[in-house]
Amino acid sequence: MSKKYYFPAVFSKEDGGMYSVRFPDIPGCNTCGNDLNDAIIMAEDALSLMLSEYERNSQAIPSPSRAVECMENEFVNIIACDSFETHDNKVIYPAIFTPFENEGGYTVEFPDLPGCVTEGDSLVEALEMAADAACGWLLDELEDGKKLPKSTSLNEIKHSKGSFVNLMLLDLRYKAE
Repeated sequence: MSKKYYFPAVFSKEDGGMYSVRFPDIPGCNTCGNDLNDAIIMAEDALSLMLSEYERNSQAIPSPSRAVECMENEFVNIIACDSFETHDNKVIYPAIFTPFENEGGYTVEFPDLPGCVTEGDSLVEALEMAADAACGWLLDELEDGKKLPKSTSLNEIKHSKGSFVNLMLLDLRYKAE
């Protein structure tokens, strides 16, 4: 059964007109968009899928914050979404983002997808490269007639200090085209 949710999202304008989005109340729920409209659509999708995972796993859904602090180049927008039980051609897999030592980029590794590792020179680029690499990995598995691996729960992922885990919304239909 679907339920309506409303959560604050923090939007950050990135280089090239792109936006990154994070949900302070939902750990690991981050996304990005090519422009503001795309970022809002992606935010709704990411939030919907994340909350659906909470429901599916009988996890308590956090209460939305009434006030959210943000930095100078950020703003808060409330995202409304419905949760739903099935997502045709959409899957979620955890990814570990490890910052480069002396630069602003990240290495991204998918623990559930052996050998699926990529990089990006910024968080937005790393998110895009991660989605592309993971979708390619998953589509190769499907083309070989294999089942997709089970996604590990966010709280079961181990990562090094300084790294963070992000649950990636992957739209296999979009990448297959």
